[in-house]
Amino acid sequence: MLSGALPGEAAGHSGAAADTGPLGQRSPWGLFAAVAAAALALAISPAVASHTFTPKYAVLLLIAGVGGVPFLRSLRRSRDALSSWAAAAFLLVGLISALVSASPAESIFGLYLWGTGWLMWLGCAGAFGIGLRLRSRADFNWLLGGFVVGAAGNALLALYQTLAAPSSSTFGPYQGNQADGFLGNPIHLEALLLGVIAIVAAQKSASFRSISRWAPLLMLMSVALEFSDERFTVALLPVLFLGLIRFRGRRGALTSGIIAIGYLIGYLGGGSNLGGRLSQGTSSPGFALRLHIWKVAMRALIQHPAIGSGPGLFEAATLHLLNQQLSLQLGPNTFFSDAHDIVIEVAVTTGLLGLASFATWVLSALLRARNPLGLFAVAALVIELVEPLNIAITPLIFLALGASRFDRSAEESAYGDGASTEKMMIGERLAMGGSIIFSLIVGTTMLLGDNALASAPPNGYRLTDARVAQRLLPYWPQPAAALGMMYVYLSVVSHRSDRERQDLRLASRFLVTAAARAPFDPTTYVNLGGVEASLGSLGVARVDYTNALRADPWSAAAFGGLAQLSVATHHWRAAARYYRLERSVLSAPSLRKAVSGELGAALHHQQLVAQAS
Repeated sequence: MLSGALPGEAAGHSGAAADTGPLGQRSPWGLFAAVAAAALALAISPAVASHTFTPKYAVLLLIAGVGGVPFLRSLRRSRDALSSWAAAAFLLVGLISALVSASPAESIFGLYLWGTGWLMWLGCAGAFGIGLRLRSRADFNWLLGGFVVGAAGNALLALYQTLAAPSSSTFGPYQGNQADGFLGNPIHLEALLLGVIAIVAAQKSASFRSISRWAPLLMLMSVALEFSDERFTVALLPVLFLGLIRFRGRRGALTSGIIAIGYLIGYLGGGSNLGGRLSQGTSSPGFALRLHIWKVAMRALIQHPAIGSGPGLFEAATLHLLNQQLSLQLGPNTFFSDAHDIVIEVAVTTGLLGLASFATWVLSALLRARNPLGLFAVAALVIELVEPLNIAITPLIFLALGASRFDRSAEESAYGDGASTEKMMIGERLAMGGSIIFSLIVGTTMLLGDNALASAPPNGYRLTDARVAQRLLPYWPQPAAALGMMYVYLSVVSHRSDRERQDLRLASRFLVTAAARAPFDPTTYVNLGGVEASLGSLGVARVDYTNALRADPWSAAAFGGLAQLSVATHHWRAAARYYRLERSVLSAPSLRKAVSGELGAALHHQQLVAQAS
């Protein structure tokens, strides 16, 4: 992809001058692509419960709405047929898988805070279709500008997070010591910055003058890249350097040196913990857990080999297959919601049919890449081989893949049908307008619902807002579960027995709704079991705890609930057994000590019963 002429590149100084076309040459597609790329990278709101998730999701939905018609049009073009038809096949397999999954709504929308369901893939296809519409140097430069604006904004925030160490829950560093920019997680910051560094380094190293102009930005992004404290960059940067030197010679060596100096400045000046993380190597707990969960994923794939368990439902596919050792390593209420490998994630959630279609889509698009935007796709895809998918980075990959088809040496002549200026038919305009309106409505209600959810447990206790979130976000279980737990709280603070039972019944009602939306979530069943036990419905509570164990066979909370039920019914032998099971999956010494005390009491009562008989 670095060989041959790059967009805007020609021999000597004249190539640099030709790089900037007049604004009138850019199409509306180029402008939208640029704004969308920057918005995916920068969208964030302190007002919503998830800060980064729903703002970026709203942008993703808009991209899906705008890109639908361009994507469908690409199916008619022989040049784009293979990758586009493969993408269409992947979407079809994913949709069927979602509709027959354990939770169709969550498979369509993805899990809350993850969003990697079918709609994300629809957004990726839309981004791909938009990228295919970019057929001029001006469009390419606008899109490159969108990527650069998004990366630069994240880099500046990363510097602020590392050097100022703010305590803000929205803009503070991840876990107190890793910069994450506007992306909510340093691994996604790593993917964005590394990909944009690759684009800029390849595109702007055509002349020493161009390198000098872009050196400050490259150094800024390199410093911020180190501030993420993510280790994969250490392996990928040398590959980038070798490629730059191979295809750019001395200019590539100078560009590589600038990037390396920036990265070194970050390492020496930011109080980095990268050295300690690197020293762990493959012995780090995170790496070992990945290996374990990938083995579990293969078992999940065998259970649903054709079309998988549903897009976005990796957790549902694997949770019931966890063994005792892995549950102990993960800890209570900690699950893998993503495979941390894009290939395994796609295979488990959409099956072998989905994986074959997805691989054809990506590989055929990469093989036809003709400009450095393909480097962003490669860099981010490689990182997603060991890290989770993301509703900002993954669509950017496919936007870059679509736009990487542009070849400056061919420009419009390669698309003899005049695709970039071809007018849409009335039906296509109506379809695009309708999809955009639908996307705006869903995105707006999502933001409003998430804003209301910010005032629901555990963030706040405003009953009115919790009800609003429940109405506006009917596809996720969290609003119903939050409302249920709010009524549990109200029952605790109530000093009237009739009001207490009324609140508990309402809590049960909303927790049942949450369980219906996510039947694979053991936490909801555990909470529901506790409510039913408080209402005196011990048999129903037992069913709830059993459902929790069906979802997660090693749920410590479910074992504890069953133990308490056994104590309430004076079944001391069963209580002792459940307490032993609960203790076996608890790693915290204080928790193990508390359960051991309960176990001792149950054994004592069991002994007294035996003596009495």
